[in-house]
Amino acid sequence: MRPTWGWVLTALLIVLALIPAPASAQRQAGPAYVTRVVDGTTLYADVDGRMEAVRYLGVRVPHIEDPTYGFTPYDVAAREANRRLVQGKWIWLVFDREPRDEQGRLRAWVWRDTLFVNGALVRSGWAVNASTDPQLAEYFGTFETAARQDGRGLWRSPRSIAYYRPVPPGTVDNDMDGIDTRVFSAPAPFGPSRSATPGTGSSPSGPANIPNLSSSPMSGGAGYAPRSTGSTRTVR
Repeated sequence: MRPTWGWVLTALLIVLALIPAPASAQRQAGPAYVTRVVDGTTLYADVDGRMEAVRYLGVRVPHIEDPTYGFTPYDVAAREANRRLVQGKWIWLVFDREPRDEQGRLRAWVWRDTLFVNGALVRSGWAVNASTDPQLAEYFGTFETAARQDGRGLWRSPRSIAYYRPVPPGTVDNDMDGIDTRVFSAPAPFGPSRSATPGTGSSPSGPANIPNLSSSPMSGGAGYAPRSTGSTRTVR
């Protein structure tokens, strides 16, 4: 049975309690200018004047082992979807307890204005859950199920569904191996407009002011603000 939006809203409210709000400036960054998208869940951004690789928390590109076409067409399609969402845009990053992974990349929940990018990619069919937290896995799993049922994104192709191979949540990502990671772009050529601040379009205070639910049709209710719970839970 296809989950109702009421059920999705319930899952969204649950996830609000799982992601701690930034207690200090070290827990968030932005606005950051996206100079280049590397793949479906990785980008380069000018973060406080420094070029950084940023990997999205909680999601990954679907692992599709197509015996005829290989991985490339699916990975490229996911990268292009991510590029349309964020390349050349201003974003906000909210970090978990450990802001960097073993490869030195920043790991973050990413917003573009009121759009929660991590969730939007799953709901649009370009990413799948990679979180080890049961409630977050259920939250992203709801979007993934809806995308598959509706044939969105990569799930438009029967081959994608036939050759999709789930990867155990929490598996360490080595997805930059073999990827051209050279940065062919300069830092942001201009400052962010006032409308680049998430949620309000005028306040410079950052992600804490993002509305709980996004009205953007692209997010499908996937936009949410981090709430402070006092938790130190680490979510991959």
